[in-house]
Amino acid sequence: MCYMYNVLIHLFIEISNRGLEAIITDYARPRVVGPLLPRLLHLSLIFLSAITLCGLFLLINNGPGVSKAIKEAWAIGKESPPNDDSNSNE
Repeated sequence: MCYMYNVLIHLFIEISNRGLEAIITDYARPRVVGPLLPRLLHLSLIFLSAITLCGLFLLINNGPGVSKAIKEAWAIGKESPPNDDSNSNE
């Protein structure tokens, strides 16, 4: 089961990387912004994709998993407030 998650995460990162690379290629053309900026953007994209892939692999293999982590992040701040019975008139 863990192997399937690893393959899905790898495909997700690969597809995201290709899409963002196309955006960088289209909008950061060397004729418009110079030769250095597109190279820096491509290198930063590769670096961020590698960091994201490693983080997701660690989350899957050593953590609670992706879906549980998303559920926990979604529930932040939704805990019910404690009952404060100190001001009740009894």
